[in-house]
Amino acid sequence: MTASVLRAALAVLALAGCRSNDPTELIVFAASSLGDVAYEVAREFEAAHPGVTVTLRTAGSQELRAQLEHGAHAHVVALADAAPLEALFAAGLTGAPLPLAENELVIATPPDDARITDLAGLATVERLALAATEVPAGRHAEALLLRAETVHGAGFRARVLARVVTRDLNVRQVLSRIRLGEVDAGIVYASDTIDAPVRTVRVPPELAERVVSAVAIVRDAPPLAAELLSALRGAHEVLRRRGMHPAAP
Repeated sequence: MTASVLRAALAVLALAGCRSNDPTELIVFAASSLGDVAYEVAREFEAAHPGVTVTLRTAGSQELRAQLEHGAHAHVVALADAAPLEALFAAGLTGAPLPLAENELVIATPPDDARITDLAGLATVERLALAATEVPAGRHAEALLLRAETVHGAGFRARVLARVVTRDLNVRQVLSRIRLGEVDAGIVYASDTIDAPVRTVRVPPELAERVVSAVAIVRDAPPLAAELLSALRGAHEVLRRRGMHPAAP
């Protein structure tokens, strides 16, 4: 083999080696409430990056945080609010969290049950479902009930919590119980009710809270993960179609 042929062969091998190090799979951890958005963005990203597969894993924000803390492998993580991501960032497991979208809590009931017309009605139901307090939806729901005491009187939160028969690991589980008629009502994100066969009751504006979801790069993720993060944050049309508002940069 001549020297020139050898050099050419080595160059091809070096290029092939470089390409073999490029990621062919990106793993996204997404809170259940962000699953539909992440799925749409993932498919669009794959179409724009032939040969790359985006694998989506959804669960409650706290569950995903715990998985990452125990060594689970991922590249991008999108959670229902910034608090779990701030903890992951403080532990050195992710980059700084960035705002993704604004969501809001609503009351959901079975479609044929019109007994609840306002927030006060939650104190009268027999069976209420909430997300667990460890996940953002549950934490924000309890904060909402506490704020409501300024309108409905001291003890309102306790009266409502006395009606809770289940605490679920994510809002999709709460929504499923409502759809199956296992409970009379639940508090979920507005985005989760898009296209869902449930009836919704809005929270009074003076008591409502914008819940801001967040996204971050997992430590040591490849550069392509940053592109996927940008695609998630830039998917304004998808976010709006799924009942969310793109967060301010």
